[in-house]
Formats: sequence, structure tokens, C-alpha cells
Amino acid sequence: MEGFPERGKAADLGQLQSTMHSIELACTSIQMHMNSAAAEATILSLSQTSQPYQACKFILENSQVANARFQAAAAIQNAAIREWGFLSSDNKRSMIRLCHS
Repeated sequence: MEGFPERGKAADLGQLQSTMHSIELACTSIQMHMNSAAAEATILSLSQTSQPYQACKFILENSQVANARFQAAAAIQNAAIREWGFLSSDNKRSMIRLCHS
């Protein structure tokens, strides 16, 4: 998972879909009380990933699982607080636009 894509560079759709599916499955597993430890580890890995913005934006825009969208928003918040001091100006602007959309 990486920050926002640079201008002219497309994200790897397959990787984004795979990440979204993993987070959706983890959220569903927690709600169903199935393999909670592994599911929590998956969600925690999203939150602790360096610059998870691109994957989180994809989840927010495409997931039908409300808890997955919530976890993606929380991961953006955690990463922004942690990384704001060294994000590029373009990434900061992209993040602000995402928050306002």
C-alpha cells in the first residue's frame, strides 16, 4: 500500500481489490466472531502501513461493507497524524481533497 498515485501513474487495480477484499473479510470475521485474532491483525496491518492512502481511498470509494469503510477512514486518520510532517505537498493536498469529498 502506498500514498496517493503520482500524476500519470495508475494504481495496481488487482492489489487494491485484494487489499479491500482482505479488509472486508476481516471486518466480517470480527462481526461473526470467527478467527478474531487474525482479523484484528489484518485490520491493524492496514492502520500501521506506511502511506496507506491509495488503498484506503479505494476501499472508501468501492466497498459495500460499512465497517471496512470505517476502518479505511481510521487508517487514513492514523497515518496522517503519524506521517504529516514528511508527506509531500501533493500528498497533503490529495488527502485534504479526499477529506472534503
